[in-house]
Amino acid sequence: MNPYPAGTWTNEIVVCDRGTNARVDKSANVAAGGAKGFVLANTAEQGESLSMDPHSIPAIHIGVADGDLLRAWLDSGSGHMATLSGTIKEVNTNFGDIMASFSSRGANRALPDIIKPDVSAAGGGDHRSPGCE
Repeated sequence: MNPYPAGTWTNEIVVCDRGTNARVDKSANVAAGGAKGFVLANTAEQGESLSMDPHSIPAIHIGVADGDLLRAWLDSGSGHMATLSGTIKEVNTNFGDIMASFSSRGANRALPDIIKPDVSAAGGGDHRSPGCE
């Protein structure tokens, strides 16, 4: 819930389980402690749901399956080495007409004369995944 003291880490990538704290606050808290990278790993409660957030340091968000593998690897010993690298932009027109499950799709049953939205967009981090936030 609070920033880590300066000098807690020196250029490390810190792995945090996703939980009740705000995702972006977690990365800011470890950055304050000297971390240079951040991995947000889902637990069984969140499953494979991922979010794209504006973190203050290089970061990646992984689902529970990858999180379990990463935690097992880290628990297997010490001296582990890793890097975070850039991403690859995916352009696929097949995804252009998919709307997030929580987006409005038209008439309001309670007020059928009102049809909204006037404009819509994907509205989620990875709108192709069920349960995106």
